[in-house]
Amino acid sequence: MLVTILLSAALMAALFLLLYAGVALIQDNRFFGSAPKEVRDVIREKPERFPGAHLLGWILGVLAILIFIAAFAVGMIEGGNSGFTFPRYALRFALMLYLLKAFDIIVFDRILLCGGRFFPRYYPECASVLGKHLFGFNKKNAYRASCDHHPAVAPARVDRGDDILINSIPEPRTRLRIFHDIRAAV
Repeated sequence: MLVTILLSAALMAALFLLLYAGVALIQDNRFFGSAPKEVRDVIREKPERFPGAHLLGWILGVLAILIFIAAFAVGMIEGGNSGFTFPRYALRFALMLYLLKAFDIIVFDRILLCGGRFFPRYYPECASVLGKHLFGFNKKNAYRASCDHHPAVAPARVDRGDDILINSIPEPRTRLRIFHDIRAAV
Protein backbone atom coordinates (compact mmCIF):
# COMPACT_ATOMS: atom_id res chain seq x y z
CA MET A 1 0.00 0.00 0.00
CA LEU A 2 2.87 2.37 0.78
CA VAL A 3 4.33 1.83 -2.69
CA THR A 4 0.94 2.65 -4.25
CA ILE A 5 0.75 5.91 -2.29
CA LEU A 6 4.31 6.85 -3.27
CA LEU A 7 3.61 6.08 -6.92
CA SER A 8 0.45 8.18 -6.71
CA ALA A 9 2.54 11.05 -5.33
CA ALA A 10 4.93 10.65 -8.27
CA LEU A 11 1.96 10.85 -10.66
CA MET A 12 0.75 14.01 -8.91
CA ALA A 13 4.20 15.60 -9.17
CA ALA A 14 4.37 14.68 -12.85
CA LEU A 15 0.93 16.17 -13.49
CA PHE A 16 1.94 19.41 -11.77
CA LEU A 17 5.20 19.48 -13.75
CA LEU A 18 3.20 19.03 -16.94
CA LEU A 19 0.88 21.88 -15.96
CA TYR A 20 3.80 24.15 -15.12
CA ALA A 21 5.53 23.36 -18.40
CA GLY A 22 2.39 24.09 -20.41
CA VAL A 23 1.21 27.21 -18.57
CA ALA A 24 4.45 28.92 -17.57
CA LEU A 25 6.93 27.92 -20.24
CA ILE A 26 5.31 26.68 -23.46
CA GLN A 27 2.31 29.05 -23.20
CA ASP A 28 0.41 27.68 -26.18
CA ASN A 29 -3.36 28.25 -26.22
CA ARG A 30 -3.93 24.74 -27.58
CA PHE A 31 -3.18 23.39 -24.09
CA PHE A 32 -6.17 25.21 -22.62
CA GLY A 33 -8.81 23.00 -24.22
CA SER A 34 -10.09 21.76 -20.85
CA ALA A 35 -10.07 25.19 -19.19
CA PRO A 36 -13.37 26.99 -18.55
CA LYS A 37 -14.76 28.83 -21.56
CA GLU A 38 -14.43 32.17 -19.74
CA VAL A 39 -10.68 31.63 -19.39
CA ARG A 40 -10.20 30.43 -22.98
CA ASP A 41 -11.99 33.53 -24.28
CA VAL A 42 -9.69 36.03 -22.55
CA ILE A 43 -6.21 34.51 -22.86
CA ARG A 44 -4.02 35.68 -25.70
CA GLU A 45 -0.90 34.31 -27.34
CA LYS A 46 2.23 35.15 -25.37
CA PRO A 47 5.76 35.74 -26.59
CA GLU A 48 8.48 33.50 -25.20
CA ARG A 49 9.14 34.59 -21.59
CA PHE A 50 12.90 34.19 -21.93
CA PRO A 51 15.14 32.68 -24.62
CA GLY A 52 14.73 28.91 -24.52
CA ALA A 53 11.54 28.91 -22.43
CA HIS A 54 9.58 26.89 -24.99
CA LEU A 55 12.38 24.34 -25.31
CA LEU A 56 12.66 24.03 -21.53
CA GLY A 57 8.88 23.62 -21.31
CA TRP A 58 8.89 20.82 -23.88
CA ILE A 59 11.76 19.09 -22.08
CA LEU A 60 9.89 19.29 -18.76
CA GLY A 61 6.72 18.05 -20.48
CA VAL A 62 8.51 15.01 -21.88
CA LEU A 63 10.09 14.41 -18.48
CA ALA A 64 6.63 14.50 -16.87
CA ILE A 65 5.31 11.95 -19.37
CA LEU A 66 8.31 9.71 -18.66
CA ILE A 67 7.56 9.97 -14.92
CA PHE A 68 3.98 8.86 -15.67
CA ILE A 69 5.23 5.84 -17.60
CA ALA A 70 7.88 5.03 -14.95
CA ALA A 71 5.33 5.17 -12.12
CA PHE A 72 3.13 2.59 -13.81
CA ALA A 73 6.14 0.46 -14.79
CA VAL A 74 7.48 0.48 -11.22
CA GLY A 75 4.01 -0.39 -9.94
CA MET A 76 3.82 -3.31 -12.34
CA ILE A 77 7.33 -4.61 -11.62
CA GLU A 78 7.01 -4.23 -7.85
CA GLY A 79 3.63 -5.95 -7.98
CA GLY A 80 5.17 -8.84 -9.88
CA ASN A 81 7.94 -9.16 -7.29
CA SER A 82 5.33 -9.11 -4.52
CA GLY A 83 3.20 -11.81 -6.17
CA PHE A 84 0.26 -9.59 -7.13
CA THR A 85 -2.72 -11.20 -8.79
CA PHE A 86 -4.90 -9.41 -11.32
CA PRO A 87 -7.36 -8.04 -8.72
CA ARG A 88 -4.51 -6.54 -6.69
CA TYR A 89 -3.01 -4.95 -9.83
CA ALA A 90 -6.41 -3.59 -10.77
CA LEU A 91 -6.89 -2.19 -7.27
CA ARG A 92 -3.42 -0.61 -7.26
CA PHE A 93 -3.82 1.12 -10.62
CA ALA A 94 -7.42 2.17 -9.95
CA LEU A 95 -6.36 3.67 -6.61
CA MET A 96 -3.45 5.49 -8.28
CA LEU A 97 -5.76 6.97 -10.92
CA TYR A 98 -8.50 7.92 -8.44
CA LEU A 99 -5.95 9.66 -6.19
CA LEU A 100 -4.63 11.49 -9.25
CA LYS A 101 -8.17 12.60 -10.12
CA ALA A 102 -8.73 13.79 -6.55
CA PHE A 103 -5.47 15.76 -6.78
CA ASP A 104 -6.67 17.27 -10.04
CA ILE A 105 -9.99 18.36 -8.55
CA ILE A 106 -8.66 19.63 -5.23
CA VAL A 107 -5.34 21.19 -6.22
CA PHE A 108 -5.77 22.21 -9.85
CA ASP A 109 -9.43 23.15 -9.98
CA ARG A 110 -10.02 24.40 -6.45
CA ILE A 111 -6.69 25.88 -5.37
CA LEU A 112 -4.82 26.88 -8.53
CA LEU A 113 -7.69 27.76 -10.86
CA CYS A 114 -10.29 29.15 -8.47
CA GLY A 115 -8.39 30.43 -5.47
CA GLY A 116 -4.73 30.90 -6.26
CA ARG A 117 -2.62 33.31 -8.24
CA PHE A 118 -0.97 30.63 -10.39
CA PHE A 119 -2.77 31.29 -13.68
CA PRO A 120 -3.00 35.09 -13.32
CA ARG A 121 0.76 35.22 -12.76
CA TYR A 122 1.35 33.95 -16.29
CA TYR A 123 -1.90 35.20 -17.86
CA PRO A 124 -2.85 38.45 -16.08
CA GLU A 125 -5.78 39.00 -18.43
CA CYS A 126 -7.63 36.01 -16.94
CA ALA A 127 -7.56 37.34 -13.35
CA SER A 128 -10.91 39.08 -13.77
CA VAL A 129 -12.76 35.90 -14.79
CA LEU A 130 -11.20 33.50 -12.28
CA GLY A 131 -12.89 32.89 -8.97
CA LYS A 132 -14.63 30.43 -6.72
CA HIS A 133 -17.67 30.45 -9.01
CA LEU A 134 -15.67 28.38 -11.54
CA PHE A 135 -15.08 25.49 -9.15
CA GLY A 136 -16.88 22.52 -10.57
CA PHE A 137 -17.12 23.94 -14.09
CA ASN A 138 -16.45 20.45 -15.40
CA LYS A 139 -18.01 18.60 -12.46
CA LYS A 140 -20.60 16.78 -14.55
CA ASN A 141 -18.01 15.54 -17.06
CA ALA A 142 -15.57 14.55 -14.30
CA TYR A 143 -18.15 12.54 -12.40
CA ARG A 144 -19.42 10.89 -15.55
CA ALA A 145 -15.93 9.95 -16.71
CA SER A 146 -15.07 8.55 -13.29
CA CYS A 147 -18.27 6.54 -13.09
CA ASP A 148 -18.59 5.45 -16.72
CA HIS A 149 -15.17 3.85 -16.83
CA HIS A 150 -15.40 2.13 -13.48
CA PRO A 151 -15.15 -1.67 -13.92
CA ALA A 152 -18.36 -2.27 -11.95
CA VAL A 153 -20.36 -0.04 -14.30
CA ALA A 154 -18.98 -1.29 -17.63
CA PRO A 155 -21.08 -4.50 -17.85
CA ALA A 156 -24.28 -2.55 -17.19
CA ARG A 157 -23.39 -0.06 -19.94
CA VAL A 158 -22.86 -2.89 -22.43
CA ASP A 159 -26.17 -4.51 -21.46
CA ARG A 160 -27.87 -1.16 -21.91
CA GLY A 161 -26.28 -0.80 -25.35
CA ASP A 162 -24.40 2.46 -24.77
CA ASP A 163 -22.42 3.60 -27.77
CA ILE A 164 -19.29 4.56 -25.85
CA LEU A 165 -18.21 1.02 -25.06
CA ILE A 166 -19.72 -0.80 -28.00
CA ASN A 167 -18.30 1.54 -30.65
CA SER A 168 -14.83 1.39 -29.11
CA ILE A 169 -14.55 -2.34 -29.91
CA PRO A 170 -13.43 -2.85 -33.51
CA GLU A 171 -15.22 -5.31 -35.74
CA PRO A 172 -13.47 -8.71 -36.14
CA ARG A 173 -12.42 -7.92 -39.70
CA THR A 174 -10.89 -4.60 -38.56
CA ARG A 175 -9.03 -6.30 -35.69
CA LEU A 176 -7.57 -8.79 -38.16
CA ARG A 177 -6.48 -5.97 -40.48
CA ILE A 178 -4.84 -4.11 -37.57
CA PHE A 179 -3.02 -7.29 -36.53
CA HIS A 180 -1.87 -7.85 -40.11
CA ASP A 181 -0.60 -4.24 -40.37
CA ILE A 182 1.35 -4.61 -37.13
CA ARG A 183 2.93 -7.88 -38.27
CA ALA A 184 3.84 -6.34 -41.63
CA ALA A 185 5.51 -3.40 -39.87
CA VAL A 186 7.60 -5.71 -37.69
